[in-house]
Amino acid sequence: MDMVMEKIGALKEERSFKNLYSIICSHGDAVAAEYQEDGEIRKLTYADYERISVVAADKLSRLLDGIEKNTFVALRLPNGPLWPVAFWAIIMAGYRPLLVDANADDAAVMHILRQAGSRTIVTDSPVNVGGVKVIKADSFLSLDAETTSYIPVFGDAIALCTSGTTATPKVYVYKEDAICEQVLLAEYIYQNNQDIIHNGPIKQLAFLPFHHIFGLIAVYLWYTFFGKTIVYIKNRTADVILSACKEHKVTHIYAVPLLWNNVAKGILRKAKLQGEEVYDRLMNASDLSIKLQRRLGKVGRKLVSKLFFKDLQQKLVGDSIQFMISGGGHIQPETLKIINSIGYPLVSGFGMTETGIDSVELSDDIDRKLDASVGKPFAPMEFRIVYERPGDNTGELQIYGKAMHSGRMVDGVYIPREDGWFSTGDIAREENGRFYIEGRVKDVIVGESGENVYPDELDDSFSE
Repeated sequence: MDMVMEKIGALKEERSFKNLYSIICSHGDAVAAEYQEDGEIRKLTYADYERISVVAADKLSRLLDGIEKNTFVALRLPNGPLWPVAFWAIIMAGYRPLLVDANADDAAVMHILRQAGSRTIVTDSPVNVGGVKVIKADSFLSLDAETTSYIPVFGDAIALCTSGTTATPKVYVYKEDAICEQVLLAEYIYQNNQDIIHNGPIKQLAFLPFHHIFGLIAVYLWYTFFGKTIVYIKNRTADVILSACKEHKVTHIYAVPLLWNNVAKGILRKAKLQGEEVYDRLMNASDLSIKLQRRLGKVGRKLVSKLFFKDLQQKLVGDSIQFMISGGGHIQPETLKIINSIGYPLVSGFGMTETGIDSVELSDDIDRKLDASVGKPFAPMEFRIVYERPGDNTGELQIYGKAMHSGRMVDGVYIPREDGWFSTGDIAREENGRFYIEGRVKDVIVGESGENVYPDELDDSFSE
């Protein structure tokens, strides 16, 4: 039986958080999470998460007694095995999670809460904002929770915040049907590339923060929906990431260009330090690898992994990798060449807080990967380019579809999104149905870390 299409069909029957959660929990004894504690790999199943989350929702509903249902409750937690518990507990207590950067300071928190009309935050760190109800995460979250008779009352929306590219964060609301539409875009991916999503085992590294649209949709929701395993890490230093990928046998890594650019720089720098002969040998092997992949496709990639780059892969993230995606900013052409040539399939994708995850290069053609195409829009989403003048090669990218944000919260007031095409503010070009992001309409600098995903925490030790 095709499990992927079975789950997609089930969600199409009812686009709600209640149904989405039920489908996720239906994976039962499959391993939902892996993480390390006291030097040992620990695991949580989907059945564990169902039990823990319902108990947490029961406790949280009592802590939130007196607060109006379907209002926003901020969630400021770093990625970890208990993050999904807090997320679903807020929803199953009848509220709307407002996802906040775990590193957001008090000024940012105050601004976000004011925009969302919220006075409540769930966090594991101090908040010094007057008039705000602070709920400590450990007051309702526990891996040792017993069962409860609590019957969940589901909230109907979530909210995400922009960051980094704007002076003050904006709060974008996704109602439950829009989130379900985002999850359902995985059908198009599955039909066009079964390295990204398939019926076999997948272990996805939780590198991207779940408060960010890229991490929430492409890492957490897509892969838990299909019963895959999320691998959590304690921090994002090079040593931790590299060892975790090998020890857990991670298959999928999605990240911002900063990570990939640093990995490529590190490979080149270390080769140069070993002398001109070693560096030239790497460059020649890289060129030969691209030629083999151009001729033999996926078979060529597997061949070069074993013949030329087996030792190098073991020094990096191992040989279990099936797919890598870069999104959130500009990736250097040299980075795409180096990482793809050593046998790791790395492609570019496009998405934003306002529109969700909209496209990824799905072709196995090595040249499509190397030219940084973000692919075609995930059907039924649509892209178009609005040109300023006739004959222009580039113009502003606009997006149309149901999987975008439902509206915005401004000073506590919900403002629905107007129907029609959404202007992204990105300059793009199109070639043969594929899209390429060239820059921004306005004079806004978007760094290789994307929307400040982890600008400081991600160290430069990859490139040393």
